[in-house]
Amino acid sequence: MKILGLASNYHDSSATLIINGEVIASAAEERFTREKHDPSFPNFAINFCLEKAGIDKSEIDFIAYHEDPISKFSRNLSSTMLNWPKSRSIFIHAMKEMITSGFWIRHEIAKKIDIHPKKISYIPHHMSHAAHTFLTSPFEKAAVLTLDAVGEWASTGIFFGDKSKRENAIATLEIVPFPSSLGLVYSAFTGFLGFKVNSGESSTMALAAFGKPKYESLVREVIKIIPEGTFSIDLSYFDFSKVDDLPLTEKFFQIFGEARSYKSKFPFSCLEKTDIISQSDQKYADIAASIQVVLEETILHLATRAKQLTGSSNLCIAGGVALNCVANTKLLESGIFENIYCPPDPGDGGGAMGAALYLSMKKGDFTAPKKLSAYLGEEQRIDQLESMLQHLDPADWHRYSRLAIKPMKKENLKVYRFKNEDELIKKTSELIFAKKIVGWVQGRFENGPRALGARSILIDPSDVLLAKRLSTQVKLRAPFRPYACSLTEEAAKQCLIYPFDREPLLAKWMLCALPVEKSAQSQLMAAMHVDNTTRAQIVQKEDNPLFHKLITEFGKQKGLAAILNTSFNESGFPIVNTPTEALIAFSRTFMDVLIVEDLLIERVFDA
Repeated sequence: MKILGLASNYHDSSATLIINGEVIASAAEERFTREKHDPSFPNFAINFCLEKAGIDKSEIDFIAYHEDPISKFSRNLSSTMLNWPKSRSIFIHAMKEMITSGFWIRHEIAKKIDIHPKKISYIPHHMSHAAHTFLTSPFEKAAVLTLDAVGEWASTGIFFGDKSKRENAIATLEIVPFPSSLGLVYSAFTGFLGFKVNSGESSTMALAAFGKPKYESLVREVIKIIPEGTFSIDLSYFDFSKVDDLPLTEKFFQIFGEARSYKSKFPFSCLEKTDIISQSDQKYADIAASIQVVLEETILHLATRAKQLTGSSNLCIAGGVALNCVANTKLLESGIFENIYCPPDPGDGGGAMGAALYLSMKKGDFTAPKKLSAYLGEEQRIDQLESMLQHLDPADWHRYSRLAIKPMKKENLKVYRFKNEDELIKKTSELIFAKKIVGWVQGRFENGPRALGARSILIDPSDVLLAKRLSTQVKLRAPFRPYACSLTEEAAKQCLIYPFDREPLLAKWMLCALPVEKSAQSQLMAAMHVDNTTRAQIVQKEDNPLFHKLITEFGKQKGLAAILNTSFNESGFPIVNTPTEALIAFSRTFMDVLIVEDLLIERVFDA
């Protein structure tokens, strides 16, 4: 049985193909269109999935869509009517969206895939999240917690998963309805702090480490925990009928002050001490710390509720809020559950996989995977890169860069083919040890927003000055946002504080921020936040043998098998997909080395 899962029309559109219960391919549309968080219909992602499986679209048996657009429209209609006439603008916006896509999505899919509309199923949004995390987990039974902005009517869900139930493996226990939403509130604070909603939430989390939760009591008036239940939101602080403006009321501004302009930059840095901090900047950091603390507390309360309802020792989490790795760490440290699992793409980009898995389960065609691979994207086409190199003149590269790159001569570009894998690993390790910024492109790209050793930029994690150069000359990254670190499991046991008596499920895909042992902090200084934590990826050999081999080799030279690992992209762009895109990013920045499969490209300057 061949099932295609689809997600679109909000943000992070994606497609996933499942054949006979096995996930064959999965990718976000942004990786092909190069538009970050692309919400459009995932034409390119669909084509990739079909090509990967070697099948034609006519061979698809069923299609699962990640939400019910009719139910979603009823929520939009009801909420706008309650706030009429000030909700007129959002009503018009919703109508345009529904007319152009929502109402007709079944027919659009049927036309594009050439499939009968009756073979297309709408899967409730939070059920898609629940299926994604539980059905890819290693657990036979588990509590399931989904947290995001809003699906059709739900913003939070508590479920119980039991794979022995087969077609009915996931039971809904409790739902928190819109507009009480942790995701919407956290995004509203994100906009208030001057970051872009639906992509800047990680900046709010990073900023929180520079503040103190001085406004915690005020935020508790916004998010109210229900002792024998879930939580509620005081809606007098919000106006979700706004389309283009911040969804905040005058009451919010009276309590928390004026919203920060997105044009201003914070002076905080996780790579060096900043002595001069204005009162205004510190206040925003304190507000970030306050919303982060209350979010964590509410998630712990929901986890406790899930534990009470299910009695399980296992928890699966998903939804956009599950990308908050600091909150995930608090959940891990709480001990409410013995084991916690989250898939590599828990947000809306994973909705396509969740919908397909759910339909596969309902059709009785699901076989629980022993271990989900994070590498489900497109492979390399190195012939493209070799062809492009013949026609590209490095003397012209500076014309396409946002940086002050000087024209280069062709003789300053070294191109070399490694003889074998051992030479590839040894040379790459030596380059990282020699303080080079290395672009690393290998195999199929990762599923989700984290670079996990397939489309990564790698440097020595102990070198703070090199990390600063990475931020200013390659990534164009805000200095208060920390870098992540990839380690072998053996190295992680030496330097991280983590319950290593169990499988490092949250640390497999950079979904928790772990404290670094004092004795190892100098070795990981460039990959640490100001609170002495690092967003860790514990790399197991069976998950990514080549990357594990590289980290191990670097450990022989450095003394600790750990490498600073950040996504291969410039600020504002998606992670690169093809070798051609990697070369473009290399040419536009001050990256020193690009390694694609067995091909090395290095800038070599005259002494």
